[in-house]
Amino acid sequence: MFISVSGALANPGQTYPLEATTSLPEMEVVGDPVKFEDIVVKGEVIGSEDSVNVAATITAVAHSRCSRCLEPMTMPVTATVNENFV
Repeated sequence: MFISVSGALANPGQTYPLEATTSLPEMEVVGDPVKFEDIVVKGEVIGSEDSVNVAATITAVAHSRCSRCLEPMTMPVTATVNENFV
């Protein structure tokens, strides 16, 4: 996923809304296949003269299998991100 930050860098202190959907290929986590669907990123981008701050919440639905019984399972996942990029 690419985010254009040129406006944020050109206008320090200005807040720009961020909302995007994305996808990921199936991956292996601790030996089990995991597929993420319905990935949504919502937040804001704020620029300064030499950096950009991205504050967002990422939500998705994870599909894998139970580590105890190996039955298929689905779980909602939420993560928050607050990072400065220089």
